[in-house]
Amino acid sequence: MFLFRGSKIFATPVLARCFQGIFNGNIGVVRMVMGEITNTTNRADVIAYIPVVWSIDDRPHETYGAIPPGAGEEEEDFKPPTFISWMTKPIVMVLLAYMAFAFVDMCTYALLPLAWSTSIENGGLGFTARRIGTINAIFGIPNALFQILLLGRTLRYLGAKKLSIIAFTGTLFCLLMSPITNALAREAGGTDWKVWTAIVIQLLFLSTLYAGYTSLSMYLLEISPSPAALGTIQGLGQTMSVVSRYFAPTIATSLFAFSTEGGYLGGNLVFVILGLVDIGAIIFVCFLPNI
Repeated sequence: MFLFRGSKIFATPVLARCFQGIFNGNIGVVRMVMGEITNTTNRADVIAYIPVVWSIDDRPHETYGAIPPGAGEEEEDFKPPTFISWMTKPIVMVLLAYMAFAFVDMCTYALLPLAWSTSIENGGLGFTARRIGTINAIFGIPNALFQILLLGRTLRYLGAKKLSIIAFTGTLFCLLMSPITNALAREAGGTDWKVWTAIVIQLLFLSTLYAGYTSLSMYLLEISPSPAALGTIQGLGQTMSVVSRYFAPTIATSLFAFSTEGGYLGGNLVFVILGLVDIGAIIFVCFLPNI
């Protein structure tokens, strides 16, 4: 925080952000604790709050009716397993799916503001930074309400596997909506009601990203062979996610620049390539175990 606040050159806040990512393991820790204080009857409801807030009560096992930490657990369940013993095929598949989703997520969030701010002639919408910020702020309100009110029920009804497939599919259509919005903007010579309608549809697809993280977080908790392995699995999943998030923005923005400057497929080559990656991930998720 002090490095970021006192920075005078661009390299300093970049370095501060890297340190923040390296030493901040709260995401994995929070998920591990959630797995310890909940059970299969209410885990979906609790995990659905992850996109909104990390903690809303200091005694969640009383608030949500979950099993208190350690209650009903056998002593031997907490003996730490060897690393190789629990690296089963289902666990590896879920970790890879989580890594793939993190990659697609960061690519999408890197491309959207880039595409919206690029001129219409070059494949974007020509939005100002203020307009993009306003859109994101307005979008955040109904999106947060959906996570709180409906995501837990949706996860229980559909299951983690189906919801993960829906999330990957929503991300795919969110990416493919960018060429459509640009085509509509070219036709109208600006942003008319058709363009705004397409943007709303794109944001609806974007909202499935949070559902994907919730369903895959559920997977990471449910596939744990014992409570002692929760921390290791969460830590490994977070590490793989960070690796994806590190490379994804560079790959996505570089592909965008390559596509628009070269005019490949009308500047839409980046969306075709990432769309194919997303389709491959959807097929992969179809083979995940049911939980």
